[in-house]
Amino acid sequence: DANGQIHRIYNSLLYILVYSDHSMKLLYAILFLIISQLAYAGTSDIDAHLIKLEKIKLIEDAIDRDTQLIWQYSYISEELSRHVDPRTEAYLDTLKMRVEESDWDSGPGFYNRALGRYHDFKGNFAEALKYYDKAIEYYTPAGGDLKELAFTYVLKGFLLSNSDLQQECWETLEKGLPIARRAKSKNSLCLMLDWFGDYYYYGLDGEVDNEKALEYYLQVNEILPQISYARIIADNNAVLSGVYDRLGNKMKADQYFAIADSLTANGALPHVRWGLYAEKARVLEEEGKHKAANAIYISAYEFMKTSSNIEFKSRIEEALWKNYKNIGNNKMALHHYEKHIEMEGQMDLVKVESDYAELEKKYNISIKENEITELQKKQQKNTRNYLIGLLALITIGSIFALRKNRQLKKSYSALEESQDKLEQAIYLGETQERSRLASELHDNVNTKLAAAKWQLEALSEKIETKDKIIIDNTIQIIGGVYQDVRSISHNLVPAQLESAGLVGSIKNLIQKLNSSDQVNFELYADDIDEDHFHKIVYPLYNIIFELINNILKHAQATHATIKISEQSDQVNIAIEDNGKGYDVNKTKHGFGIKSIANRVASIKGTLAIESDEQSGTKTTIKIPLKKWT
Repeated sequence: DANGQIHRIYNSLLYILVYSDHSMKLLYAILFLIISQLAYAGTSDIDAHLIKLEKIKLIEDAIDRDTQLIWQYSYISEELSRHVDPRTEAYLDTLKMRVEESDWDSGPGFYNRALGRYHDFKGNFAEALKYYDKAIEYYTPAGGDLKELAFTYVLKGFLLSNSDLQQECWETLEKGLPIARRAKSKNSLCLMLDWFGDYYYYGLDGEVDNEKALEYYLQVNEILPQISYARIIADNNAVLSGVYDRLGNKMKADQYFAIADSLTANGALPHVRWGLYAEKARVLEEEGKHKAANAIYISAYEFMKTSSNIEFKSRIEEALWKNYKNIGNNKMALHHYEKHIEMEGQMDLVKVESDYAELEKKYNISIKENEITELQKKQQKNTRNYLIGLLALITIGSIFALRKNRQLKKSYSALEESQDKLEQAIYLGETQERSRLASELHDNVNTKLAAAKWQLEALSEKIETKDKIIIDNTIQIIGGVYQDVRSISHNLVPAQLESAGLVGSIKNLIQKLNSSDQVNFELYADDIDEDHFHKIVYPLYNIIFELINNILKHAQATHATIKISEQSDQVNIAIEDNGKGYDVNKTKHGFGIKSIANRVASIKGTLAIESDEQSGTKTTIKIPLKKWT
C-alpha cells in the first residue's frame, strides 16, 4: 500500500545516510527528513478501524467476509484492551460469536490471543499466559501466513520477560524465531532480535555483553527496509546509538543518535525519544560526567512536557532526582523526588518512603553536618599546633592536646546524639503523616467515591439505552477504586495494630489467609515484649505483610512459617516457605524486595535472603532495639 511504499523509500534513504560517502548525501538528508515526516504521520487509530469494519460487513463473499471480520474484531479488541477501554468486553464477545460461526482454522487463535492481551493489560499475567499458549496451539496447525503465530510468541515472551522470567522468555523466543524468519511480515522477527540484543545490552542474565548486543541490533538493522513499524525503526537506531556509545565509537553513536532524534522529534514517539536521551545520559553518568548528563535530562524534560503518559514523566523526575543527588545538589534532588512521588501517587496511590526520608534527612540536617565538618577541621588544625608545641615543650603540649581532644570528642558525641534524636523525630513525623494520609483517604476520598457511585446507581436505574452499559461499567470501576483506596488506607495504618498489637494483627491476618487453602501459614512469637518496639510496630507489620504477599504471588508454596523473637536487645523476624526458590545472586529483585529492603534500612535493620529451587526461600531480618526503646 501507499504507506508501505513511503516506509520502503524512507529505509533506503536511511541506509544511504548511514553507510554512503556519496557526494549528494546532503540532498539525501533533506529527502530523508521529508519522507520521515510522511512515514510517521500515517498512524492508525481505533475509529479508522471501526469505519473499515462496517465496510467489511458489506463484502458478498462469505468466507472472505468472515475471515476479515475476525481479524478486524481481534485487532480492535486488542487496541481497546491497550487503552483499558470499557467497550473491550463487548467486542471480545462479538469476536467469540464470529469465531464460533466460522470454519476458519485460525479463528480460535485470534480469539485466544485477544483474550491474552485483555488479561495482559489488566495485569492478570497467569491468565494472559494461559490464553497466549492456547492461541499458539490453534495457530500452529492452521498454516498460511505465519506472522500471527510469530507475533503471539513475541507477546508470550515479553510477558515472561516483564515478569522477570528471562530464561523462560529466551526459550519461548528461540522457538518462535524460525517461525518469524519464515513469516512474510518481519515485524515480529525485528522484535525478537531486538529482545535478544536487549538481553545482552541490559544484562538480563546478570552480565552485560555489548558486542553480542551489537550483533543482534545489526541483524535488526539489516531487515529494517522490509518493515513499516515506525517504533521499531526509531528504537533500533536509538539502541545502536547506545551500544556504540558503550563500545567507545562516539562517531557511530552520534550518527545513530541524530537519526533516532530526527525520527522522534515530531512528537509521534516521545517515549522512544525519552529512552534515547535517558541512555545517552546514563552513559555519561557511568563516566562520572554528571553535569553533562544533567543537560541531556533537562532537554528530555522539556520535550516530555507534552506527553500525557504520567509513568514516563515519573521516570524523568526519578532520573533528575538521582542525577542531582550525584551532583550533590540535595535541594534540587529533593524537589524532583517529591515530583516523582507525586506522580507515583497519581498512578496508584503508592508512596515510596525510604528514599524520600533519606533525602529529607540530608537536607534538614545539612547544618549539623557542616558543624561536624568544621569541628573536624578545627581538630586537625589544633593537632598541627600541638605537634609544633611539642618540639618546644613536649610535656605541657601533650597535656593540653589531650584535654582539647577530650572536649572535641564530647562535642562530637553530643552532635551524634542530636542527629539520632533528629532521625527519630523524622520517623515519628512520618508515622503521623501516614495516619493523616490514611484518614484522608478513608474519610474524604472514599466518601466522595461512595457518593459518586450512589449517584450513578440512581441514574442507571432510570436509563434503558445502551448508555446504561457505560454507566454500569463506570459504577464497577468506581467500586474497584473504592476497595483499592480502602485497602491502601488500612495498610498505611492498620487499625487492629492499636488494639491487637503486632502479634495479634499477624495472627488475624494468617487466619484469614489459611481459610483460602492457598498457603498454610504458622506463626511462632513466644516470649516477646512488644513495649520494647512499639515505636516501630507499623514498619514491622508492613515488612511482614509484604513478605507474606511475595510468598502468595511468587513462591507457589504450600507451607510457610513466621517467627518473631527478641534477644540481645534486638528483634528478629524469620519467614520461611517451601515454594520454588531462585538464585539470589542472579535474579533481579523487583519493587517488592526493594521496598522491603528500604523499610528495613529506614529503621537501622539488616536483611538477609537465602533461596534455592529445592528448599524454598528464607528471609531473616534483625532490628536493633536500642534506638527505639
